[in-house]
Amino acid sequence: MKSTQRSCSPWSHVLLALALHLAGSEHATGSSPVVIQHPLATKVRVGGTLNLSAAATGTEPLTYTWYRGRTVLGSGPADSLTLSPVLAAHAGWYWVKVSNADGATGSDAVLVRVGTYAEWTGGAGANGHGYEMVQIGDLENDWAQMFRDAFASGSYLVSYHSLAEENFVNAIVPPAQATRLIGLIQPPGSFEPAGGWRWMSGEPFTYSRWNLNEPNNGGNGLNPRGQENLVGILDTGLWIDIHGGSRGYVLEYPTQLSLYNDLTNTIVGGYEAVAARAGAASKSAITYTWYLNGTLVPDVTGNALPLSKVLPAGGLARVEIGDGNSLVVSSTVEILLTPVFVESPRTTVVYQGDAATFAVEVAGPGPFTYQWYRNGNPVPGGEGATLTVPTAATGNQGSYSVDVSNANGLVRSIPAELVVMKPNSRLVRLEEFEAGPLPGWSTPVTARTPSGDRRFLGEFGQETVSLNLSNLPVHDQITVSFDLILRGFWRGNAAAEAWSMRVDSFTALQTTFSTYATQSYPGNYFQASYPAATGSLERNTLGYELVLSQVSMLEDVRYRVTVTRPHATPKPCFSSPAPYQTRTKRGGVSTTSW
Repeated sequence: MKSTQRSCSPWSHVLLALALHLAGSEHATGSSPVVIQHPLATKVRVGGTLNLSAAATGTEPLTYTWYRGRTVLGSGPADSLTLSPVLAAHAGWYWVKVSNADGATGSDAVLVRVGTYAEWTGGAGANGHGYEMVQIGDLENDWAQMFRDAFASGSYLVSYHSLAEENFVNAIVPPAQATRLIGLIQPPGSFEPAGGWRWMSGEPFTYSRWNLNEPNNGGNGLNPRGQENLVGILDTGLWIDIHGGSRGYVLEYPTQLSLYNDLTNTIVGGYEAVAARAGAASKSAITYTWYLNGTLVPDVTGNALPLSKVLPAGGLARVEIGDGNSLVVSSTVEILLTPVFVESPRTTVVYQGDAATFAVEVAGPGPFTYQWYRNGNPVPGGEGATLTVPTAATGNQGSYSVDVSNANGLVRSIPAELVVMKPNSRLVRLEEFEAGPLPGWSTPVTARTPSGDRRFLGEFGQETVSLNLSNLPVHDQITVSFDLILRGFWRGNAAAEAWSMRVDSFTALQTTFSTYATQSYPGNYFQASYPAATGSLERNTLGYELVLSQVSMLEDVRYRVTVTRPHATPKPCFSSPAPYQTRTKRGGVSTTSW
């Protein structure tokens, strides 16, 4: 099977159902590799050493092939990768493919950020602060991750107060070599285009170096929002307001400890991992001591308080922050909990006439109420922790999710699919990617969504991704079904936006998608025009929204794509080539069945 994607993110799941005369599964996977420990995202400074590692099970010998993007870095029996000394060019996305005689699988792709650090200790205006130019190695729109890195690093995105300070920072890594984000932000609701700008650090905004006609809150085909609430640096060193498209950012480490992001009262739950997060900065190493309801929280030494530590009922939280020279104490805030998902509904495959059951488990303060949905519509009588379809029919197929609520709020589960098989058909491959890709994928790399931590196949750029199967039973029809997840700026009916899917040499689908304009899907390529996200099952549920967004625009969309056609080849190939894209426009696959 081959599939071409543009800026699509995950393939969530692919179902292949072969009709008539099926006898046996596609292949055994018991001894093929399974990744049990994925590499971890990290930041390392120029001149340092990068160490990445993974672990896998499967029939020996196992071969580990390490990648940066799609570039092979090395292959052999070693389950670790070491690069030393680290260069700025080493920034990027890393993953490992693990293979043996039975097949291959892949790890999550993780971002390695590379920082170049210097301290301003000499010359007019020198403040003794440390500055770090962090390079990503790819065009990235995940501003939230940049802010979280500042928190975790004990720094804030840089605040400029003089041309001398800016010139010092620009000498670390010239702007022409790395687009960079600085710490100037415009909160939602500010008067456009020049109102409300403030430094992330909380320092007074008294110095600026705007480019001509900036800030302008502009918009064009690549920036449809018309809402630019962050600031980037041009090659000339001048400033522009932006909302996306940076390859790096500048962190600042002050000489005196500063708590610039205090705790606030909050309501959390669902799939969130963090209950509270503090932002403090210092050139010295920072320590965090957390308290909940006046009691020390054990085993938490970082700037984030895990949600698991405030179960089952939340409470009053504070954090004491020190750097060896001074101590600051955050505000004491109240953390309220909505239901917290412990177990989510799982995709279920049954034959016509059989019963199908979905279940959910939550934690947090009860009592809980439940309401199940199919394709976004309430299921009559679906008001418990389990939902049973007693006699499944094809009309019951669809995407099932459940809303769970308590006195503090409502959360919706990750959707699960119900697949109903006809008596003369057989499911030969069901893949949800939580344990990694099964053998057969040309690029078995995975990623996880920011919200819900869903693993999917991807992310993919301008490339063709294929799945090859072998030794299928006798059949005369094939059904391929998968979740297609798109994120970023998909322009729809515009040049170079086509997305196609092939089964063997047959083009089963060629269309366009959009997150803000018109698209061809569910029609054919440039032969139809529908509003953005027509036919989608989820919109803005995966956590890819840009920070400080003031305008409603889709940042992630999930579709269920299903193709059925005559087929008799024992070795089908499913493939999808992707149109032009950067990381501002990505896609992938999740939950596939054959």
